[in-house]
Amino acid sequence: MRSPGALLAASMGGSQLGPYVSGAGRVIRVVGTQKIVSDIGEGLRGIGEYAFPVEDARAQAAYGVHSGVNKILIIDRELTPGRITVVFVDEVLGF
Repeated sequence: MRSPGALLAASMGGSQLGPYVSGAGRVIRVVGTQKIVSDIGEGLRGIGEYAFPVEDARAQAAYGVHSGVNKILIIDRELTPGRITVVFVDEVLGF
C-alpha cells in the first residue's frame, strides 16, 4: 500500500539522512506548507531549482564554500507505524 505522500530530503554530506532512515526511534519534521508539491518530480525540481541555490548562497556567505545536492533521500513509506511524524505549519519555514 502506498503512503499518502512521500518525504524528500536533500543533503550535501548526508550526515542527517541516516537518522531519517533508521537511526532515530522517532522522527518529527516541522515543515512549511510551501514545501507541499504534487509529486516527487516536482519535489526534485524544487530541490534543484529553488532550495539548492538558496542553500548554496547561504553556505557561501556563512562558510565561504559552495553547497551541493549530493544525496537525496525519498521516504515513501515507513515500516514502523507512527515512527515519522510531519507537522505542517502554514508559514514559510526553511527553503
